[in-house]
Amino acid sequence: MRPITDSNRADRCVQLANEMLVSQGTYERDFDLAWLQHHEWKVVPVKSEYGHFGPEEIERIAQVLNLAGYTECLAVATEWLDPLPCCYDVAISSEDLRNFNRECGLLGYLLMDEARSWAISCYGKYKLFAGRARMLEMLLGTAISIAREDFAEFAKSLDGGLAHAPYTTIASRYSDI
Repeated sequence: MRPITDSNRADRCVQLANEMLVSQGTYERDFDLAWLQHHEWKVVPVKSEYGHFGPEEIERIAQVLNLAGYTECLAVATEWLDPLPCCYDVAISSEDLRNFNRECGLLGYLLMDEARSWAISCYGKYKLFAGRARMLEMLLGTAISIAREDFAEFAKSLDGGLAHAPYTTIASRYSDI
């Protein structure tokens, strides 16, 4: 994992991420629904453990992306982190994904390739896996419908019957995408 120090490249990475996301005034940034529909992407929220990714997730993500031909991705901050770097180059390897988890596991980041053929938006209690259906199911290690059901149950347990149920709202936001 290497910080991107070239300001022009870092600005371009931030621009790529911002085109995919909408700002909510917090570090949590949802995907732009129009962008998703235009690119025929689906999004599945998934609970976070061990920082952003659990050990099994790290292994699966590295394996799936390597088999698809990816060797590196970007990690772009979705919150203001000055003086920390806003962008990193991350090798698609178990070791570098563990490093990302250790260094950035409590911070909002978007992992993506520069061509934007997949993305994972990471927050505290959950992350959003995004991409075309086939890639998404491989990254998730399960069917989209099952992953969505799992998150809906997790969301209900976190929201605990609150009138304003933020996690249930997240689950329903992407249920038709």
